[in-house]
Amino acid sequence: MSSARSIRMKLVGRVLTALCGLLIAAGALGHSLSAGALMSKALEATKLAPEMQTTLVVVWHFAGLCMAVIGSLILWSSWRDSLVLTAVVWAMAYVTFGVIAAAWSGQWFYGVFAVLGLGVLLGVAIRSPPSTADDLPPFQAFLNGD
Repeated sequence: MSSARSIRMKLVGRVLTALCGLLIAAGALGHSLSAGALMSKALEATKLAPEMQTTLVVVWHFAGLCMAVIGSLILWSSWRDSLVLTAVVWAMAYVTFGVIAAAWSGQWFYGVFAVLGLGVLLGVAIRSPPSTADDLPPFQAFLNGD
């Protein structure tokens, strides 16, 4: 692969990874701000104990915070080769959750998680993986037993 093409592919991979990380982080805003308010109103119409309603709202917002942190880590990892493993682990978690949640619930909306996770994995994969063990970042060399 030519040097110029290698640089372009690495840039495309980084931009794709960054875009997916940004979408995950931005999704946290919609999750917590828009949907959180709708959920709170819906819970008020139930016969759940007030303590349970509060707990569900707190957990909902904590999940939004987690989404923001995950998206930020993936975004940051798109420009730092030492954090690629972080992006891969979270992407695999997103793919797994998306597939299982969509299949179990029958609501294909959850496939969005799988699509974002696959986008991160694709972005990482097309960053032009190192050709020799000498080019590997230390954590990858360790995992490969080199």
